[in-house]
Amino acid sequence: MLCRRGEISICQQLLDAFWHELAYALINDPVNVTFDSSPDAVDALPENGPILYDGSSQNGFAKYKLTLPTAE
Repeated sequence: MLCRRGEISICQQLLDAFWHELAYALINDPVNVTFDSSPDAVDALPENGPILYDGSSQNGFAKYKLTLPTAE
């Protein structure tokens, strides 16, 4: 979805709604979710949290792994 200037708040609201639904959607099987971010973010990760450092990535970024909750 591309947003023009002035439409950013509407797009942000749609994205927020999408992530809110995703955050509460339980899945039956483990899913491997990874993303790239700043390597400095590793210092902000809580111990035993759902996000783990997963090594170096391209262009100076770091790779992180997100553990999603599964349905019980």
